[in-house]
Amino acid sequence: MTIARIIAIAAVVCVAMGVTTQADAAKRKPAGYIELDGCAYWVPLACTAMGSGPDTYALYGSATPVPFLTPIKVLGRRAGNVGPCWGTQVQVVSWKPNPKISCMWR
Repeated sequence: MTIARIIAIAAVVCVAMGVTTQADAAKRKPAGYIELDGCAYWVPLACTAMGSGPDTYALYGSATPVPFLTPIKVLGRRAGNVGPCWGTQVQVVSWKPNPKISCMWR
């Protein structure tokens, strides 16, 4: 009976560790991806940008249009593409509203 209890306890501990690891993995972003928090804005030549100065990102490739002047969180991949938009090219994988920040009129 004691050996059976030890095995049962070991199994429960292993399952608990596995569930915790999966939960932590769900919170992490995939390798090679970046997260951007802020407000997207329109730039001439039909570009969507986010950020300012050297930290400007040109957003493209979203399945749904990225809204302008709305606080959002973007998950994307840096791309080495050269295009008409100034800034680091980022292919948008997903975006969602971010109620923790606010946007000011540019």
